[in-house]
Amino acid sequence: MMAALTLLAVALVFVLIEMTATWFVARKLRNNGIVDIVWSFGFGPLAILALFLTPRLAVSSHAQIRWEAIAALVLIWSLRLGTHLLVRVRSHHPHEDVRYAKLREEWGAATDRKMFGFFQLQGVLQVVLSLPIFLVHLDSTGTADCFGLGLTGFVGSALWLTGLLGESLADRQLARFRADPANKGKVCQAGLWNYSRHPNYFFEWLVWVGYAVFALGSPWGWLGLIAPALMLHFLLNVTGIPMTEELSLKSKGDAYRDYQRTTSAFVPWFKKTRPLELRGDFLTTLDERTFQQFVSNRSVAVVLFDAEWDGACRALILKRLKSACEQYSDSVAFGEVDVDLDQELARKLEITQVPTLVYFRNGEVLASVVNATQDVSAALAKILGDNPPSKSSRKTDD
Repeated sequence: MMAALTLLAVALVFVLIEMTATWFVARKLRNNGIVDIVWSFGFGPLAILALFLTPRLAVSSHAQIRWEAIAALVLIWSLRLGTHLLVRVRSHHPHEDVRYAKLREEWGAATDRKMFGFFQLQGVLQVVLSLPIFLVHLDSTGTADCFGLGLTGFVGSALWLTGLLGESLADRQLARFRADPANKGKVCQAGLWNYSRHPNYFFEWLVWVGYAVFALGSPWGWLGLIAPALMLHFLLNVTGIPMTEELSLKSKGDAYRDYQRTTSAFVPWFKKTRPLELRGDFLTTLDERTFQQFVSNRSVAVVLFDAEWDGACRALILKRLKSACEQYSDSVAFGEVDVDLDQELARKLEITQVPTLVYFRNGEVLASVVNATQDVSAALAKILGDNPPSKSSRKTDD
């Protein structure tokens, strides 16, 4: 236990020095994107520290095989990702990665001070994510099974290899797509990107799952599951997918929205398709950017708030909406909002269930109808006949 605490203390000192030096260099270059390079390369030294600082007295040769194997996996992954990011950041320098440019804009004069704290947090995260690597070194007995790796080590290595190859392939496919000037402003849907909007993130996460599974064969190995869980949280909820999607929507607009509607966000999977009766091709697809202008352009507008996964009532609603559209297309605007893609817009209009039909007059809400099975044409006849439903009414049909 003392050796483990010593290793943890040395690792923390290492990342403190590492990230402080990185901060000085980033400040001089005015490019905080280099922290991604150092963060990736930094796992290699941590794996080597664990390998050489762990006492080898009374340790079996099989356990040492596991130690050396996990160190090799980390070194290979670290060198690949670090080199990939080095090439990318260097090719864009002196232009800063858009994520850090955005933070610099938000933080203003406090950027250097806040970035110092941010860099140190990155260092602490390195140590926390290295937990599976450190835990492997608590195993002093090992096993002869599966080439000395043990079952968990063998399975973990297979997951790691899948993740490494998948991430490398995704990065290469994206780089090849971006290198073609004809693809400027377009959405990459080549190879793995046809099945996931972020295949590089998925396979990166799979690498960490591999480390955690590898560590399960060691005492307290289950604690290593913290690493992939934490990585998943950051990818799905913090600096990974949310920020990348926001920037992609700004740069690619409707093309990326179409991509969102058909393609899995994380886990590679087949494209989403709807049966003909569930498609609302006659409806204008809306988002927060286009919504207000749409409902204000016509004196009356009808908007369906729905989601991709909702199919039970959709066929009936679309049938009624299409009939109303054929009758009132000259005087009424018909649109649709996917609440999964535009959650903020749904919150503003207090949409709590799908499907919900919302009627507008001159941009103002007249009525909201939840689980709508009403005759849309009849409702529009009342509105256009200057006998609109009460704005405060909210009806729920069984």
